[in-house]
Amino acid sequence: MAESGEEEFARDAVQLLRAAVPERLSEIDEIIALAGFREGRDGPGFKFENVYGQVIFTHRSVMQVYLISFLAWRALRAYSGLIILLLATREPFDLSKVAHLPEQAAADEAVDGLAKGLTEIRKAFATLDVPWPADIPAPSLVKHANVEDQAAQEVSLLALAFILLHEIHHVVLASKGEASGDWAEEHKCDEFARQMMLRDVDHYAVSCGDNPFMVRSKRAMAIALANAIYAEITPQKLWAGSDHPPIADRCFANYEDWPADPNAPPWIYMSSVLAAQLRRRNRDVNAIAFTSARDLCEKLTELTR
Repeated sequence: MAESGEEEFARDAVQLLRAAVPERLSEIDEIIALAGFREGRDGPGFKFENVYGQVIFTHRSVMQVYLISFLAWRALRAYSGLIILLLATREPFDLSKVAHLPEQAAADEAVDGLAKGLTEIRKAFATLDVPWPADIPAPSLVKHANVEDQAAQEVSLLALAFILLHEIHHVVLASKGEASGDWAEEHKCDEFARQMMLRDVDHYAVSCGDNPFMVRSKRAMAIALANAIYAEITPQKLWAGSDHPPIADRCFANYEDWPADPNAPPWIYMSSVLAAQLRRRNRDVNAIAFTSARDLCEKLTELTR
């Protein structure tokens, strides 16, 4: 008997989790026995929620995760080279000066154009009302020919797994009568998702013959993307906290277990993303002295308060 659309949707979610953290298969199987997955009704906004043991999300929300990953990659192009140069020359990071650099305007416009398209997709009555961004490849089961496009897709899938693990833990807490519905619960769910992705990653990487630093870095970049998604979908006036904890608090908590090297890729990635998000929201980012990419990342994170 052929699967229904609902069954296929749930199966794809389970397969994603199993592929994202294969070293945690037994735990994945335990938690998905408690939580189901269901596709929500399409509508404006970004929807990932848990209702009566079901994690409910929409195709539109998955599309936004994918596109925000490409938005983050554009931010990386716009700022990562500059961050590395400023580290070498020991100069401060200053957005007011960055704006005057050759090619910077074009890089920022690429970020802004995709951000505008994302806003239109999030607000549209129906996704069919908004065209797919012309310069972004559609998700593909076959590897993208462009290495950066493939990297953006892979990071988006890992970030999606992080978000699903977060929502699943809400279901688990509810099943145990431990759901508090407050900021503390949100932090617990973030911690659960982070530990699922990072706790055993080094041992897993070695068992596969992979470089533990690179595998940890890739997963940390996915957690960085999840942080960026939370900031992207949250109105700036609510960055300081509302139903969910402040963006800065969630970011700092999710930085735990990232690579110890303060100039590792996730720190440069998140610094670039934060710089773009702060610029787009007209936050002052002036003359920030920094000694490492991690130092810059933490100082930029503070500016989201």
